[in-house]
Amino acid sequence: TGDTGPLHIAVAAGVRTVSLFATANPAYTGPCHYPQKHIILHRPEGKNAVHPMRAILSADVYQAVGELLRRPHDC
Repeated sequence: TGDTGPLHIAVAAGVRTVSLFATANPAYTGPCHYPQKHIILHRPEGKNAVHPMRAILSADVYQAVGELLRRPHDC
């Protein structure tokens, strides 16, 4: 998810997440607790683009989800 309400609800509920950041800085608004449960894709190079999220490729998201699913569930 992007830096939106559902991301923060998932983090609060302890759900593992892949979060997408282009315009915001995840150091300020991203999931900071339990880094083993969260993968942050931060592409600041898209910040000034017309469609900033296009800087995050679907292949990057797919890879991050796969990595997160391979991690132990008890982390």
